Amino acid sequence: MRHRTLAEGFCYNLSQLKHLSINWSKEKYKRDDHSLSEIESELSDIMDDRNKGFTFASEKSHLIELEKHKERILMEREETWRLKSRAIWLQAEDDNMKFFQNYAKGRKVSNTIWNLPLPDGGVADTFNKLSLLGTSLFQNLYKPPQGSNLANIIQVARHFP
Repeated sequence: MRHRTLAEGFCYNLSQLKHLSINWSKEKYKRDDHSLSEIESELSDIMDDRNKGFTFASEKSHLIELEKHKERILMEREETWRLKSRAIWLQAEDDNMKFFQNYAKGRKVSNTIWNLPLPDGGVADTFNKLSLLGTSLFQNLYKPPQGSNLANIIQVARHFP
């Protein structure tokens, strides 16, 4: 059995987390769609019977709860796309979602790091090479400098609360 390096283990865990979060998001979207269709159906039934008026206060409060639940789901979706697009000027009532979805996808592509130069002059252009480069960078960044001793570290640490 082959043991994974630290970078390979990190990449594997990160990819597993990505798949889990994507699946969770898809399932949540399906559940919300199902809830919305049930709410719409129930609201339609209530509105059809509305001519008769509300017999009980509980019927009226149920209608209000359905409307609140529907509004919450729709606001969550809108907020998700607003955050993805980072479009500050998105108004709450704007129904032009296709534009904002494309805007968010474009930002994702433009913010993706496709390659980085390696210290030896090569280029890291695959996911594994990029992850190894990142891992080694942070390992070197946070290790104590060569030639430092405990007395020097304590002296520097005194300057921080």
